Amino acid sequence: MAYSKGTLREHLPYIIAVVLSFIVGLLYGLSYSPHEAERVSKSVFESLSEIAKFIEIGSILAVILIFAKNALTAFISLIVGPFSPLIVAYNGWILGALYVYFSNLGKSTFFIAGTVPHGIVEIPALILSGSCGLRLGILVLRKLRYKFEGLGFELITSLKPTFKLFLISLLLFMIAAVIESFVTPIIIFITST
Repeated sequence: MAYSKGTLREHLPYIIAVVLSFIVGLLYGLSYSPHEAERVSKSVFESLSEIAKFIEIGSILAVILIFAKNALTAFISLIVGPFSPLIVAYNGWILGALYVYFSNLGKSTFFIAGTVPHGIVEIPALILSGSCGLRLGILVLRKLRYKFEGLGFELITSLKPTFKLFLISLLLFMIAAVIESFVTPIIIFITST
């Protein structure tokens, strides 16, 4: 799967837009008061506890479910197109609010140990998939604006690099799921003892 510098240059404005949306979401979450952050965190914990009932950390099933959840987010980014930065901003917001919550409890080290190992791979994957959705949506809207003139081959050709980048994001999500399932729990254990 060759990926040229030109292709990356084509995607750069979309990647920058999505990175900025992540930063805005993160800063918004970090601006929460401890009370607001606790409310958001409890909501996140409730939804995660439903998933946790079915998996054992450090298992192949955990990898599959974590990857499936992240891949679903990536596909939703493609579907919502120009609104995909909102998905990325939402994830940044949750991350920021969770940091405030754990910091308020004096457990920022626990939070960092629980997010950084897989987050180093997962956040770039989220940004890549969001940028693919944004680019796809904008290209489709541009074609609709010109009333389908030249829509056929030209649109498909211009989308090939986007789908390559999307496949790279899925690969990164798989790597992040493996890390989250097998490595992150070990790092949490080491840092909490």
